[in-house]
This record gives sequence, structure tokens and C-alpha cells, in this order.
Amino acid sequence: MEYLKKIILPKNIKTIGKFSFAKCTSLNYIDLPETITTIGWSAFMGCKNLRNVKLPPNLTTLANSIFSACINLNNIFIPNNINIIERGAFRWCSSLSNINIPNSTTLIQGRTFEDCINLSTINLHNNITDIEQLAFWNCKSLEKINLPNNLKNIGVDAFNGCSKLSEITLPNTVTSIGTGAFDNIPNLVIYVSNNNVENILRNVFSGTIINLNRP
Repeated sequence: MEYLKKIILPKNIKTIGKFSFAKCTSLNYIDLPETITTIGWSAFMGCKNLRNVKLPPNLTTLANSIFSACINLNNIFIPNNINIIERGAFRWCSSLSNINIPNSTTLIQGRTFEDCINLSTINLHNNITDIEQLAFWNCKSLEKINLPNNLKNIGVDAFNGCSKLSEITLPNTVTSIGTGAFDNIPNLVIYVSNNNVENILRNVFSGTIINLNRP
């Protein structure tokens, strides 16, 4: 289906199966009806001419690699019912520059935004408790990120290579930080306000740490 450019789906459709439109390299428009509740793995993977997507409001999960390698995707609306963004959902979306994660989201799985090299801003809300391994690996345009107040776990290499990050504040709720989570960020300063978080951080990070509780 490499020559398919436009898709208008039936208004009563509920499910799009996995790999349904994967590698439709000419696809530049799709109308997703509000009746859709499930979109399967890699449904739009490799649709390199897809630029704008509005996801249906009753969707609760962004499946594995759903938009992986959509290299020209630069505008996406994520509805408020999304609970989980699964592994590699936006991996290699090199034109994506900003994204808003809804309040309903609690988990960002591994490699979700890996190699989104033009991602500069992202809004993470406070219901997110886990950012898994390689979630933002090599997002080298990311300049600022506010970590959620309820965040517990930061995975291995989660922010590795986010070289423009200059500072980050770790919430008191953090209990686990994976190896390499903040590697290859040469000017990063990390702020903490809890001795326990500082001790966890020192096991995986050798850069500048400022404890806000210190006199």
C-alpha cells in the first residue's frame, strides 16, 4: 500500500488492527472516527508522510510502536483517556517538536520518545509514576522537562543523550533511578530536596547535585 495517500474509515469502526497501515509511506491523511477504542501495535509504523493526527477520545492506550518511524509527524492530539503510552510509541519521530501528555497517563514505557531529535518541549502531568528505560534517549533538543510530583521510577538510560538539558528537579517521591539515566548531558545540574533521593542519585550520576535542604 505504498501509494495510499488518504484514508477515511467507517463511522462505526471500533478497532484498527496491528500493522494495519504500517509502511504506507505515501499516507498523509487519516480520519479516525470517535467510535474507535483500540488501535493495535505498529498500526501506523513507518508512515513517513503522515504529519497530523487527531486520536479518538475513547482510546485508552497508545500501543507499541504505533507511530514509530513516522519521521514527518509534527502534530498529534492525545485524548484525556490515555492511561499508558507503550514501548516505542513515538520512536524515531524526528520531526516531533512538542507534545502534551494528558492527566490520565500514569506510565511512559521504554523507548517511547527514543531518538525524537527535535523534541524540545513536553508536558508531563503529576499522575505519571514511571518513566521507563530509554524513554527519552537521545532527545538532544529537549531543553526543559518538569518531572511529575508523583514520579517513583526513572529507568535505565531514560534521559541519556538529552544534551541540551541544563537543569532538572527530582521529586521527593523518587525511589529508583536506573544506570545511565542522566548520562551524556554535559552541563546538567540536578536539584533535590530529600537526602534519600540524593543518595539514590549519587549511585548513578557523577555530575552536579544541589540539595535544596542544605543550608
